[in-house]
Amino acid sequence: MRAVRFSGRAQRQLNEISSYLLKSTRDRRAGARLVLAIEARMLRLATSSSTLGRPRPELGAGLRSLPHGAYLIFFTYGDENIDVLHVLHARRDLEEYFR
Repeated sequence: MRAVRFSGRAQRQLNEISSYLLKSTRDRRAGARLVLAIEARMLRLATSSSTLGRPRPELGAGLRSLPHGAYLIFFTYGDENIDVLHVLHARRDLEEYFR
């Protein structure tokens, strides 16, 4: 099983998403539920023997993405790790962001 590592940037993005959900829903747990669900999804991915996610070579070498609700999880596979690099809203201008 691979280890899952969240980059500092991905962690900050998850914190920002959590804060946004708190402000927009006034539900203290909404953000935490989303963050836990994304973490759980990536841990399940780490146990899979298949290579999953959509290849995103137009955004970066080796980059893949998986949708999760209104968000996209961007990650790379390593020999022993899955590195989560970004968690972004799916409506974001991705080409501009990754430029």
